[in-house]
Amino acid sequence: MRNRIISMLLVLVMCASVLLTSCSDVDTGYEEDTSTIPAITLTLYGIKGEGTTDEAIARVQQELNRITEDKYKTTVELHFLNADEYDAAIEDAFVSVQEQTERTELAEKAATAAAKAARLAAKALTIDQQKEKKRAQREYENWNEARGESLEEISVTMSDDVQLDIFMVYDHGYFVDLIEREQITDISSSLTGSYGIITKYVNPLTLSVTKYQGLYYGVPSNIKLGADDNEGYYYAFRTDLVEKYGLELKEGSTPVFNSLDGWLEQVKNGERCVPFLAPPTAIQGFDFYNNDMENYPAYGTKNLESNATTSTELEFTFDIGSGMNSGVAYLHFKKMSKYRNAGFFGESGADPKTTDFAMGIFQGTLDEVKEIIGDKADEYSYYTYAYPKVTTKDAFKSVFAVSSSCKYPARAVQLIAGFSTNEELRNLITFGVENVDYEVNLDGETITKLTNDYNIDFEMYGNSLIGYVPEELGVNYQKDTIERNRNIKASAFIGYSEPIDASDEKAFKEINRVAGEYIEALMNGEPNIDEVLETATTRMGKYEDRMNLYPNEKDDEYVETYNLLLASLNSSFSNFAATRPGGKTTINQDIITKEEKERREAEAALLNPEVTEPEIAEGETVEETTEVTE
Repeated sequence: MRNRIISMLLVLVMCASVLLTSCSDVDTGYEEDTSTIPAITLTLYGIKGEGTTDEAIARVQQELNRITEDKYKTTVELHFLNADEYDAAIEDAFVSVQEQTERTELAEKAATAAAKAARLAAKALTIDQQKEKKRAQREYENWNEARGESLEEISVTMSDDVQLDIFMVYDHGYFVDLIEREQITDISSSLTGSYGIITKYVNPLTLSVTKYQGLYYGVPSNIKLGADDNEGYYYAFRTDLVEKYGLELKEGSTPVFNSLDGWLEQVKNGERCVPFLAPPTAIQGFDFYNNDMENYPAYGTKNLESNATTSTELEFTFDIGSGMNSGVAYLHFKKMSKYRNAGFFGESGADPKTTDFAMGIFQGTLDEVKEIIGDKADEYSYYTYAYPKVTTKDAFKSVFAVSSSCKYPARAVQLIAGFSTNEELRNLITFGVENVDYEVNLDGETITKLTNDYNIDFEMYGNSLIGYVPEELGVNYQKDTIERNRNIKASAFIGYSEPIDASDEKAFKEINRVAGEYIEALMNGEPNIDEVLETATTRMGKYEDRMNLYPNEKDDEYVETYNLLLASLNSSFSNFAATRPGGKTTINQDIITKEEKERREAEAALLNPEVTEPEIAEGETVEETTEVTE
């Protein structure tokens, strides 16, 4: 029996060694000659769309490997799951990988002891040696028995081990949790070294959100930024009235309300039109906590998008102050109240198409705003009120991550780079096999689906700004999206999760709940603003500890609940703000020399021989390249 156990352990160790060689560390330098690198297999876990069949996935996998095995000597295994089962499957994979690691370590330890015993079989074993052998064997057997497995069962299980290399993450909080649990590996050396070409194809704002404590842990998909409900806002000024009453507006500027007071008063007194159509639904130069006014209306921070100045502290939006010492939100509430009392606003729900108005603020792209105004659109001049912003949610629609159990992380990043820069790989994983799952339309840019067997979200994997696009998006989709993305600004909270202490969570939720009851009226210009703010803050715990959360710091002085909570929140937010990702984003308008153009093309060709950077004529400016100053 003892010899049988030893034999089984040796077999297990040999099996484990074979498995381990399928994914081990390599030099991070790019290896152009693929004959010098080992052929490996990498797994890619992700979400499939409704109706996607296993046969279609197998078909795509086969075509992918035709490319990746030739270019990278890498075989790819696609493990696509339904959205409702994906998260659980990834967590199960983590558990399986951990068990495999423990099993392998114990098997190697036991086999080492068994091998040593075999070498000494011809010799008399000392008592200590006999104890060492028995202890190693017993430890391994006990580990298996605790799981109700036999040696025979283990040998079968190990031949079908789970391999987790590349997988997708869709939530920033979960992403940070995985990093802290050491389930995701740092890929900084590859992103800033051999496969730095990725940074030319992925928006720097979204890429920055995958940084944690200065290191990169993921590659986001390159997509259209700014959710449909997070568009920017435009002023629309009636041009003739701007000229008639001498309102000074500089082209490309962002007007502020203080410069409009006198003009609005003149329009009200001298014209029969509505001076200001309706209060805006956003506060200029201000972001509510995590860009969510609906759930978090009590807290936010200054974010002057036009010059990329963002506060390092949160403010309590209901703070009743005076003059310029008050917060941005409070001053906005006061201004809207003033305009309401002055009679500047039109009737609630007034239709801009049929209402004669001097000024309005509308959400949407410039074309959408003109469509909202209708036939009168040409009578107005347009200026930015608030830019569309990249939020953490936008950036994390889909992020490639490399598992810490992957033994070839650099090769994994190489494959990710392929999906971000190689049109053929991007088309395959997104649309399937050409002339089987889809066909290219006559315009050469868009595609029409031929079957419903392979359905993948267009923005799921890699770079949606290269390759084909669905016909419903139109031939100008990528060009328009690139231009749109150039004008996107960073949210003040991009890359920020909610670090609320457990002791403060109840107060945080309660204060925001109370604030939510008043925010709509304040945004619309509550006439009795001081009275309303006093009532609201009293309910939040201004004069007594209504929530019984904090003791008085002094017997004769009460410290407001919301002020104590604000201090707690700021201790976390200020630390984040000191290393806030994103920061100022500027378009690189440097002239590209012939030498620089050739260098970039050579670098692109090194990674993907069939794909180069978009051609840039000598002396032409580059539109897509951006820089991030942190």
